[in-house]
Amino acid sequence: MAELHILGDIEGATGFKGHSFFCTFEVLAGSQWTLVEGSASGSTHIMQNSHDGIVWSMPLDCHFAFSSAQGWPRLALHIWEVDSYGRKDLAGYGVGFIPMPVADHSPQRLTVNTWKPTYWNPSFPVRMYLQLRQAVMGGNPVLRDDSLVHQNDQRFKLYTISSGDVTVKLTVVSRNAAHVGLKFR
Repeated sequence: MAELHILGDIEGATGFKGHSFFCTFEVLAGSQWTLVEGSASGSTHIMQNSHDGIVWSMPLDCHFAFSSAQGWPRLALHIWEVDSYGRKDLAGYGVGFIPMPVADHSPQRLTVNTWKPTYWNPSFPVRMYLQLRQAVMGGNPVLRDDSLVHQNDQRFKLYTISSGDVTVKLTVVSRNAAHVGLKFR
């Protein structure tokens, strides 16, 4: 059985408008993949946004066993903003594939671009009302089904806007990948 070790951290984010943020994450893999040890999901702590961006430095450590490259792992992110009253509001969704291992096991940077759903209506007055309501009361739209974040087949139907970028630094190490026909350089 082949193995894949994913080590690294969610370094931080830039481009988000707001004061304080946290990130929930999940490493998703196909049915041919089994989590051997480590945590495939979690949440960062709340950090304030500064001129340099948000710094989380949240460690990530997963060890998978797999019998096929189909369903290669991906990292799904949900970014949440926390206002001065302690209310959380969606700041963005994002997903990125875990990079392939490299021979020298050097860390690789993964930049995950995030997006969030937006209100849209064919009627201009209704659109203006919804945008005004959102500006005054807050409350970005949130997806009912989180599978839309990491599956592309239905996401094209959504109206979205870009939010910011999350930087992840990962070291990916494989073992016995030749057993499933993979050769990394």
